Amino acid sequence: MKRIIRKGIIKKSVLILVGSALLMFIYEYSKQTIFPQITIWTSHIITITFVAVLSSVMSYFYFLSISLKELYSHELNKRVRYQDELTELNKNLEKIIDDRTKLLQKTNIDLQNAKEKAEELNDLKTVFLHNMTHEIRTPLNAIMGFSDIIKSGEYKNDKLPVYSSIIHDCSADLLNIINEILDASKIEAGQMTVYLEEVRLLDLMEEICIFFINDRQRFNNSDVELKVSNKNFLTDSIIITDKMKLKQIFVNLIYNAFKYTEAGKIEIGWNEHVDNNYFFYVSDTGIGIEEKNLSAIFDRFIQVENDTTRKHKGTGLGLSIVKGLVELLGGKIEVSSTIGKGSIFSFSLPSRVLMPENPK
Repeated sequence: MKRIIRKGIIKKSVLILVGSALLMFIYEYSKQTIFPQITIWTSHIITITFVAVLSSVMSYFYFLSISLKELYSHELNKRVRYQDELTELNKNLEKIIDDRTKLLQKTNIDLQNAKEKAEELNDLKTVFLHNMTHEIRTPLNAIMGFSDIIKSGEYKNDKLPVYSSIIHDCSADLLNIINEILDASKIEAGQMTVYLEEVRLLDLMEEICIFFINDRQRFNNSDVELKVSNKNFLTDSIIITDKMKLKQIFVNLIYNAFKYTEAGKIEIGWNEHVDNNYFFYVSDTGIGIEEKNLSAIFDRFIQVENDTTRKHKGTGLGLSIVKGLVELLGGKIEVSSTIGKGSIFSFSLPSRVLMPENPK
């Protein structure tokens, strides 16, 4: 680079020298031709003046060219710098546009998913209302029908206990439906209250079994055996939790198991606590649940058979209530199932429930 600059300066210097000599020659020739009578001293003065003017002009243009070249180089460098900055800004702008585009696409996907979820929930609510109408009408019709028979007196005396039992069972079904709706609303609103007490698990399991033994006539599958796992019979396990809610969890899961089990057994039990947690389970030998339905089984209004003509009745709130109660007590619930072999609902609870600092 330095050699190129040096050659350029020498070339310009030679051109200036040749140009100056040529101009001096032209000048001397013109002076002798135009002013032959001029004296030698006057000639020298004119020559010196001419050379000084010529040198000044040549120097001015020479340094002007250098200044212009430096200015051009400076402007060129500035332009290159601005071009680099502009290129960098374009890259950043492209990246920003690309990120915004991806974010917009993701937002659109999320909105579409939310819309589909809302539409699905709306459809489920519609199905739920249809099912609820059916579930409420059935026990009400039975209550009103047999009440009218008793009121009219047109029955045999031996039928009165039967009719009274039917009215009682239908009233219990209706009350259970109302309780499920109220419980689901309380859980969703965060208004469910927890009352802690010491619970001896073996006593609780026996209490649950006695409850279902007395209530077995409500099920048409009397061949299904309900048993408590005997591996913890000799263990005096105690948990500090809300007894009524723990019992409700088991009752809902057992009702669900009876509803979908036509033969075999339903087993309930618990395992000794690990890391201050007890692990409970309800297993059955029922029809099982398809794998595609496992992820949504605890959602509200969801049932495996989702139509008003389904074989198994229910509001679709039972398992969502179970999940809400388990989480309220500080635990987690999961399910595993095999079609035709049965299902296992298992959940963990801390050995001592910690009350929330800021309950709603």
